[in-house]
Order: sequence, then structure tokens, then C-alpha cells
Amino acid sequence: MIRVALLSLLLCLGAPACMEQNEGNGSSPQSQRDNIRIVGSSTVFPFSAKTAQEFRNKADVSVVVEATGSGGGHKLFCSDASLNSPDIVNSSRRQKKSEIEACRETLERPPFEIALGKDGIVLGQLVERPMMDVSLRTIYLSLAETVPASESDCTPVGNPYRDWNEIDGDLPERPILFYGPPPTSGTRDTFAELVMQAGARQIQCLADLEQSSPEDFRQRAETLREDGRWIDSGENDNTIIQTLLNSPNAIGLFGYSFLEQNRNRVSALSIGGVLPSAASIRSEAYPISRPLYVYVKTDHLTRVPPLRAFVAEMLSDDAIGADGYLTRIGLVPVEEAILLDTRAAFERLATQ
Repeated sequence: MIRVALLSLLLCLGAPACMEQNEGNGSSPQSQRDNIRIVGSSTVFPFSAKTAQEFRNKADVSVVVEATGSGGGHKLFCSDASLNSPDIVNSSRRQKKSEIEACRETLERPPFEIALGKDGIVLGQLVERPMMDVSLRTIYLSLAETVPASESDCTPVGNPYRDWNEIDGDLPERPILFYGPPPTSGTRDTFAELVMQAGARQIQCLADLEQSSPEDFRQRAETLREDGRWIDSGENDNTIIQTLLNSPNAIGLFGYSFLEQNRNRVSALSIGGVLPSAASIRSEAYPISRPLYVYVKTDHLTRVPPLRAFVAEMLSDDAIGADGYLTRIGLVPVEEAILLDTRAAFERLATQ
């Protein structure tokens, strides 16, 4: 099991100088690079870092893996085509239209998209805390900046809820307190869509608002309260878990693999009666399930010779098979047919 250092967002494997200068003799651009640079999602970070470790052992190639968040990663990835730019971006969501356009303007060829696996966003708490089962509606009401005056009256009122039992009498008299990722995070984007929007739709007047004014609905659904009940905690999921150890009433948002690696310290809330597990995430019975993506800079396949072999390693059975090393640390593999199609497409691309 890979252990990601709490305060370190940079993994450097191999040679002391992880990244070589991109100027060969100081006067002309370097035409090739023999190491690999990866940026992006902190949720995908453990999987890229573990692959980097295994690849280093097999091929003696240095790999830098940096957790910048999905948004920051796509910006770095798409803004520069030179060898000074990343070869891969990890993403806990699919590339946005604006990011696709940025890549189209900068890169010669579009990046290669890999659906690496599936993940669930966990609402975690200390293992000592009593189990809680919450609905998407309850989560929305706990976190929205404003809530409707009533089921039928969508007049916005400031969120009045301080304790969980004020929303649902079956829940404990426990302060509402969340630690979660910042707006640059793909996990935050997914949470806004799969939890906040879905929970808002369970209130009739907001469901009606979505039909009449989708943008107003989205703003109402996704704007989080700013009274200290939601606290941005950076891009590193391990930091959120560490924060829970010092905040016994808090709930933290992080990827499923971090739950798997910390079950002696944290447990998960169930959502609508469903706990996150490999099976419930694979079937999407767990409501906050999502795919995880890796984007490879196609332009660099000929300029960074180890890149093809690294991607092949990431797609191998050793990595994401039923008993692969990524599966063992919490990645839920995609369906076999999707994996086979991805491998075949990459092989075709790598021979062009």
C-alpha cells in the first residue's frame, strides 16, 4: 500500500534531477526528454504515484507526480505544448469544454483520454462516531447558502440549520461541519453535480425552477454556505483525513481509495442506505460514484520516449486487473470491454 506524505504534493522517483532543463546547450530547445511529468487530481494521485513507483522499478525512469487539483492540472497541461509542460494530467472529472478548447488552440493533436477506473466520493468521519445515514436532500439542506422558504415557496432564506437533527429528527444532535476540496478540485465539481444538484431536485419548487431557469437553479443548488459550516481544505485528500482527527464532529469529503487506506481511522456515512464499496461504486448503486480520467499529451509520445511504456504499464493487468496493484489500493476497475477498447486505441495511436 502506497503511503502519500501528508504535506508533500510532489513525488519524485529515480534520478536526483526529476526534470531536466528544456534548453539543450542554452541556445536551442531540447528535442526529447527521458523523464515523465504528471499533474492534476489529488484523487487520482495515489494511482499515478503507485504506477510511477512500479514503472521506476521496471524501467529505471524518473517520474514526477504533482497534485495540483484537476482544474489546475488541465490549465498546466493545455497551456503549453513544449517539453516544459506536463505529459499527463490526472482528472477526477471529464475534461470541460473550455479545457478542450484550450488544448485545441495549443496542441497539434488532441490528448488521448483514458477512463482509468471508477471512484466514489466518501463522506467520512472518525470511526468512533455513531453511524449516520443521510439523503442527498439532507446534504443539500445542510450545505446550501440559501434554502427555500418551504417545499412550494422557493423564496431563498439564509440557511438556518446548525445541527443535523434540525434537518432530520432521526439524525443526531451534532453540529454540521464539513471539510472539503476547493473550487479548483474535480471532486468539488462532481460533488456539486451529483450531490448538491441532485439533492436540490428533491425539493419540488427547486425542481420546477430547474425547468424554468436552469442557470438560477444551478446557482441556488451549488452555492455553499460561508458561515464556517463548510471549510475548503486544499487539494490533498490526506490533509482532510488528518483534519478529521482533530475535529471529532466534522465530516470530510475524499476519494474512496483514501477510505480503503485509512479504515482504522475513518468510516463512511451511508447515502440513502448505501455504503461506498467496490461493488456499490462499480454498479453505481452508491449515489456519488464517478469515473476517473487520465489524459495523455499525444504530441509528447514521440518526444518523451518512456511515455508510451508508462501508459502501457498503467493500462496493464498488473496495474488495473482484478488483482492489480492499483485495484488493491482502492481503484475500482472499469468494465473489461472498456479497458480492451482503450488498450487497442492506444496501441493504434502509439504506432502512428
